[in-house]
Amino acid sequence: MADLKASLGPEEAARRARWLHEFKSRLDYSPTVFLRAPKGKRFEGRDIWDVMLCLGLKWGDMDVFHWENSSGPGDDAFFSVWTSIPPGYFFPEEVAAGKVRVDDLVFGFSAPRCSQPGQVFESMVRAVEYTQKRLGGTIADEMGSQADLGQIRQKIRSVGHEMNSNGFTPGGDSALRLF
Repeated sequence: MADLKASLGPEEAARRARWLHEFKSRLDYSPTVFLRAPKGKRFEGRDIWDVMLCLGLKWGDMDVFHWENSSGPGDDAFFSVWTSIPPGYFFPEEVAAGKVRVDDLVFGFSAPRCSQPGQVFESMVRAVEYTQKRLGGTIADEMGSQADLGQIRQKIRSVGHEMNSNGFTPGGDSALRLF
């Protein structure tokens, strides 16, 4: 018969749970960059699909595009691409039928779940810039203003530093369980 023993007493466990809840709430950061279609235009589904394939992204889970992480630690995808236009995802049969036209593309990932969030962000920015060259549009934040990439970089560094300072490696097992 298994003998179970608590590693913490009830009061300490309750304090730890409150701390973990606050820690997760504060550091659960997902850097996102929007590519807004040129004024008066929309991005066509077939063009989007072609650009995503040229970037090496794959359509998959949740019907969006992913830069898959097959190298090991961290989340299953380095970053993903979706749209804020309902339904938010891409059905291949609707793209093939010419029925998909969207106002934006959203590039993003979870910083705490990523083993190298700074490097992934730089790769994601290059992907956004490539997409902009192919499709046009404006790189923006979620409010529609020009994206402050420097501020996003700083936030990513801050999240990583605080995680490491508290024994959580970004993209590590404990981070994947918590975030």
